[in-house]
Amino acid sequence: MFLTLTLGSYGRVHSDGTPVDPDAYDYRRAAWDAVQFPRLLDRFWQNLRRAVGWNVQYAGAVEPQRRLAPHAHFAIRGTIPRALVRQVAAATYHAYSSPPAPQPAWAAASTTARAAGSRARRIRAP
Repeated sequence: MFLTLTLGSYGRVHSDGTPVDPDAYDYRRAAWDAVQFPRLLDRFWQNLRRAVGWNVQYAGAVEPQRRLAPHAHFAIRGTIPRALVRQVAAATYHAYSSPPAPQPAWAAASTTARAAGSRARRIRAP
């Protein structure tokens, strides 16, 4: 059985990997997923082994996508129902999804808007 695990999109990117719309790109989730990806894979294999009831053997490789998100390919010994693999993947990612955290003061929208407004006032001609 061949399996590919890919994390969700954080926003559209250009061919060089830079965001098309930097304001809409989810940098926090992209960073969180990149840092947590090894733990996420480890937990995925633990959960899959528990779900099928036997020691799942696999070989695989992890590579970055164009958008720099981790992407993994695996060859699994034996067969597992695809619906079960999807359930395990969804439940595993849900358990590891980004925890709620307050936005840093420097990144708050009101702070950014105030800073941009004060710069705009200084640039305007009298």
